[in-house]
Amino acid sequence: RHPHLLELSEYARKVLARLFEVYCGDPAQMSNWYQTWAARVGLERAVCDYLAGMTDRFAEQEYARVGAG
Repeated sequence: RHPHLLELSEYARKVLARLFEVYCGDPAQMSNWYQTWAARVGLERAVCDYLAGMTDRFAEQEYARVGAG
């Protein structure tokens, strides 16, 4: 419950929520493999898998690229 950790958790939630929204709205922004995977398992599942495989650095770069919304 340390304030700094709570702040980091909130930031991570915001980043992941925004990326989920963007990729569900435009799956072409994901890699080709995950676009194909979406056809097999469903878009939301593929987006979750894509996000789960991201490093923190890549997620932050993507968040900066797509904008905070």
